[in-house]
Amino acid sequence: MGLNGFVKVPFLYADVSAMELYSSRMDRATKTIAHGTNRPYELVPDNVAFTGILTVLLEDTVLGWQIGKTRNLGEQRTKGDKWLETERKSQDEFISTYVIERLKAIKVLGGYKSKGFGKVEISIP
Repeated sequence: MGLNGFVKVPFLYADVSAMELYSSRMDRATKTIAHGTNRPYELVPDNVAFTGILTVLLEDTVLGWQIGKTRNLGEQRTKGDKWLETERKSQDEFISTYVIERLKAIKVLGGYKSKGFGKVEISIP
């Protein structure tokens, strides 16, 4: 999350269509469907491969930012990029450690995780 403005994956595509299902919430007091809770959601079948383009911006010349270097974030209550002052990595090492490896570590995406939905494996060639 600290790399906002540097990493973008705008679209992911799959060669299959999602199935549309409906969900609602039960009002346990009245034992009926709660008003206004019938909503659609999409379910993607198992083993679907999504493909897309990952873009890593190395430098933003307008804002004067470089990936792996502290940014001038103006007046903020957080320490922002302060941790980068002690981090000594080349751009390739930085991207590998803080972009590629972090993306590969994601194992679940989306909603309904408690029901077993959203298990993913991310690979970057």
